[in-house]
Amino acid sequence: MKKLILLMVCTLIAACDQSTKRMSDMPAQAMDAPENIQRISGIDLEGMNADIRPQDDFYEYANGKWIAATEIPAEEIGWGSYMTLRKASLEQSKAIVEGLAESAGLEGEEKKISDFYKAWMDEALVNEKGAEPLAMNLKKIEALTSHDDIISYFGSENPNGLDGPFNFYVGQDDKDSTRYIVFFVQSGLG
Repeated sequence: MKKLILLMVCTLIAACDQSTKRMSDMPAQAMDAPENIQRISGIDLEGMNADIRPQDDFYEYANGKWIAATEIPAEEIGWGSYMTLRKASLEQSKAIVEGLAESAGLEGEEKKISDFYKAWMDEALVNEKGAEPLAMNLKKIEALTSHDDIISYFGSENPNGLDGPFNFYVGQDDKDSTRYIVFFVQSGLG
């Protein structure tokens, strides 16, 4: 036990050694940053309205110029950096998939993606088949006569990608992050 205490004391003394240089001891030129480095904070200051005092209306102060200068596209419900990134990502994904669809001699996953895309884009075939591919599902729906039938139908079709008006998923508990729980939520109609 005495050896352990002695070892700890020696370690503490060694840790307190001041043999390393302090910043104030270093020459001034070593501390100066080169003039050609541009410092960027990551905050877009151009969208801020400095005419408004932050304590009066922080929202207008932080976003005023951006709101005044930005028009939400008619086909969108909102607009901002995330929407811009999402749109760019979708355009890149579309270009990749269309490139695969135009390529020949594909194998594996690339061929699956190409075939899937071509099947969806073949409007002539889709129009020719009409509602025929849905006939089996429509017959099942027509046969539903009770609440229990509807519940069974939603349950049996859920693995096929059909969401009923309610859905569930497993996620992290909001009140105890060490647990996972089942969430039961409204999902929409179909």
